Amino acid sequence: MRVHNVDTLIFDLDGTLLDTLSDLANAVNHTLIAHGKEPYELEEYKNFIGRGSKQLLKSAFNTDDDKFIEDIYNEYLEYYKAHVKDKTKAYRGIKSALTNFYNLGYHLFVLTNKPQELADKLMKSFFPSVKFDAIISSASRFKPKPDPESLLYILTTYKIDPKDAIFFGDSNYDMEIAKKCNIPYRAGCLYGYQNEEALVSSGATKILKNGYEISRYVFSLGITSGLSTLIVFDVSSLAIALSSVFLGATTEGSLAKVTYFGLFSFTMLFILISNVLILTHRYYLRANSCYFFLSAQLSSLAFSYLFIPNSTHTFSFNNKIDLAIFITAIILSFVALLALVFDLKSLIKRAKKRLLLVIVN
Repeated sequence: MRVHNVDTLIFDLDGTLLDTLSDLANAVNHTLIAHGKEPYELEEYKNFIGRGSKQLLKSAFNTDDDKFIEDIYNEYLEYYKAHVKDKTKAYRGIKSALTNFYNLGYHLFVLTNKPQELADKLMKSFFPSVKFDAIISSASRFKPKPDPESLLYILTTYKIDPKDAIFFGDSNYDMEIAKKCNIPYRAGCLYGYQNEEALVSSGATKILKNGYEISRYVFSLGITSGLSTLIVFDVSSLAIALSSVFLGATTEGSLAKVTYFGLFSFTMLFILISNVLILTHRYYLRANSCYFFLSAQLSSLAFSYLFIPNSTHTFSFNNKIDLAIFITAIILSFVALLALVFDLKSLIKRAKKRLLLVIVN
């Protein structure tokens, strides 16, 4: 029997990742006023959204006249494009959660009824350091939610087993399509625009009261290869720390003792900090960072053992064990250098991307 590894996270956008209600409401109210209609209060729009822009306009204008909606749609869209980020904001805890998921190797998708151009713009603006596997606009390419066509496209195109995925949404439409596509983990985001009763009755298997609960829920379902790497890193670092203590305790050289116990202190401090960050869902080291620190620690311990004078060992190239340790230390140093270079390149790339977004916006 196959053991499922939950490694795919699919998010709705409006009301789940971003609070877009004010800008949506302002755009529709602008269109209503332009056509001699009375605007709605902000809270009233919570009853209208969830099925795409055209359905939103139909609800606001109280009409089923498709031709009329087509005529005013571009008017609404032009205003909304110009004001799409005026009051929109990310929900608290979402940015750090997405960054952590990305760093840990989760596959991230956004499935929204918002037009593709606007969905792309908002994701790049609010989450510049997160790379999504895909941002899919069901309104642009498929039938709007709750039709399951767009979600089925993601599952089949990216070869995702539904049992390996979690769907996050704030509306009954999100829960309905996830249920239709046999996704067992359906997280209803209560901090969005719909009430708990509607979410549960439409198929939500978990209710999340705020953005910070997303990380806890995901990690309660298992670990990814990225998190497995961190666990291996912690265990390996602890082994290095204990080896440093052993070498420091068995030598009489003062410089060697200081070096070994210094390595022990640094390693334990690093383990402590990294695990505090993990437990508080603040940040996770990327794989390259783990490889760098682990290789650097091992090579430092090896070089210390070989070349720092102490009472228990004298280095010699004629000693096969010493030679093997020396070659291993050289290789580890090379691995650490490569990992550092790739990590720095990634950081520079992200910094350039953020700077570009600041300039553009």
